[in-house]
Amino acid sequence: MTHTLPPPAGADDPRLDLPLASFELPARTINFAASRRWRTLREFLSVHPSGFTTERNIGRKTLVETEAAIIKALGLPWIDAWALLVDPAMRANLSPQGDLEDPTSPAARWARLGRTPRAHDIVLRTLEVPARMRTFLGREGVNTTGDLLAYAWPALLEADGLGRVTMHASLAALEAALAALDEPNPLASCAHWREALQ
Repeated sequence: MTHTLPPPAGADDPRLDLPLASFELPARTINFAASRRWRTLREFLSVHPSGFTTERNIGRKTLVETEAAIIKALGLPWIDAWALLVDPAMRANLSPQGDLEDPTSPAARWARLGRTPRAHDIVLRTLEVPARMRTFLGREGVNTTGDLLAYAWPALLEADGLGRVTMHASLAALEAALAALDEPNPLASCAHWREALQ
């Protein structure tokens, strides 16, 4: 099922000043905003999306539903709407208008990584990314995953020397690196016990 999006919002778009209740946001998002006394979409979007991802009782479903509601309301992904409010000059670099995206699509997964703070500090030279991505990173002076994730997925697909295969492989490498952060390091625990026994 696809939805026709409204024209993408600008920083002075009146939709941003409508009450949050005007949008199809999930109840947990509305409650989160109310606890901070945010009444309008502009107030909600003034904080980076990563600030929302670490909240208690906010799960993947709420994040996906919130993203979909923002796209439906503004014609922009959540991270792009936030960026637009922070720096309206960024509008040219934001995602193009299109149909509502499947939350499991590469672009949606990329955007979620961008909203995950712990995914931002990985040094890219430690990842196994394709040679074309390495060339791009060197050319652009991109060193960390946070720097790379600041680029919108559509912009990277259009970047010189990159393409779908390179981007899909790079996305997989980033997701694997993030998953590895969640795994306990057995060597670290061995070292701890060795020290405790001495």
